[in-house]
Amino acid sequence: MSLKWLTADSVFLYLQKEENMKWLLRIALAAAIVFLALMWHRHDGALTSCLHDVQNECGGLLSYVFSLEEENAKLNRELERCLGESR
Repeated sequence: MSLKWLTADSVFLYLQKEENMKWLLRIALAAAIVFLALMWHRHDGALTSCLHDVQNECGGLLSYVFSLEEENAKLNRELERCLGESR
């Protein structure tokens, strides 16, 4: 099977037809949507994997950080209460 007929001029003439251009744009748009969906899925999977690793390997550290944050919030409330009483 020979592709001698497939030249730049023949492709240009084919694309000049309005209906052919519409189909080409539809195909390009569909391909772009599929590509973006695949990239989002890969990114989402990487983020989920990273969070899973952090939770499994740093679980003790995370619970310590959360307890420090709770204690910090408590101390800030106590400081605000003391400052409010001294005014």
